Amino acid sequence: MRNFKQFLKIHVYASRRFPLQTKEFRRLAHQVARDELSRIRHKLQLTGRNLVLNIRIVSNRQIQRINRIFLGKDSPTDVISFSYIDEADLSFAEREHAPCVLGDVAVSYEMASDRKRRLRNSFKKEMALYIIHGVLHVFGHDDREEKHRQKMNRKQRGYLKKYWMRGNG
Repeated sequence: MRNFKQFLKIHVYASRRFPLQTKEFRRLAHQVARDELSRIRHKLQLTGRNLVLNIRIVSNRQIQRINRIFLGKDSPTDVISFSYIDEADLSFAEREHAPCVLGDVAVSYEMASDRKRRLRNSFKKEMALYIIHGVLHVFGHDDREEKHRQKMNRKQRGYLKKYWMRGNG
């Protein structure tokens, strides 16, 4: 089995106006992405490639704009993911040494802050849930139908317990 740690780069971008330490969220996303890559490695031709996953912490206004432009919904939401895994797989033959961007995830800082109060979660736990949720979407998980939503929620809780709850709140 390939050691994805050497080839997988997670970038977490957050505006300075959001007081957030990104290191622990980058580590969480890396762990989830590594597990998901192991699950789908047979579908990908990844030999020697650097893999990249981008996560952006954005405002409600920014995520609403993304939602409107790309999904046709004019409202803010908690997380939006774009997976390029299928498209990236097609370009491997042409660009052997170029990094492969697996996907982009946008997470609303303000949505996490608002919902944490209602759900009685800590802000960090709510952000962790959104990041896990977004990474799962990048790797092909879907929550549009109830049976898929239940499966995705179980997987999300499992990753939260496995990688987040040990040292975080």
